[in-house]
Amino acid sequence: MGRESLRLTAEGGLTTQTGGSLSSDPLACLGSCLTLDPDCTLRSFFRCIEAYPDLARLSPFFPSCLEEAARWPSEGCTTPRLRYLELMKRVELIGAPGERSLQIYCLFYAVGEEEAHDVKELAYGEILDQPLQLGPLRHVVFGDSMDSLDFATSYTLFEAVDTIIWHLSFQGAPHKCSL
Repeated sequence: MGRESLRLTAEGGLTTQTGGSLSSDPLACLGSCLTLDPDCTLRSFFRCIEAYPDLARLSPFFPSCLEEAARWPSEGCTTPRLRYLELMKRVELIGAPGERSLQIYCLFYAVGEEEAHDVKELAYGEILDQPLQLGPLRHVVFGDSMDSLDFATSYTLFEAVDTIIWHLSFQGAPHKCSL
């Protein structure tokens, strides 16, 4: 089942291509492509982890992040300064001069009306009910983000889970500890 596409529902469930609920081990599906229902939020992501607790084994940060999410009201955790949260892939070609390399990584950030915001700077009370989207792959050549290209891409269940929890793990970290 590892390659069957999965869909994250607003309620936090994972459904298969045929619309049925995921009944197998979610860890066996980490390589599956993931799509999101249009009404998914960050709270949907946390509900998914609660519904499939084996996914929490992927990161030591899950217990504290789940605990923090549970402290907030069950709805209305948004802020008007944000439009949505986005998972995005980034490819950077580095080199010239020097040894050339290709870096591929995922990012998770909040999109406002005029700028992007690092999620570590936002309280859960501002982001839990913000819409969650899967964004493009952005190709940045030689570090020049002004000269970048966006491409349609896909995400695996693992990429989504790992990236979101990694970025949320920096919540509340002192500024001097930021990378």
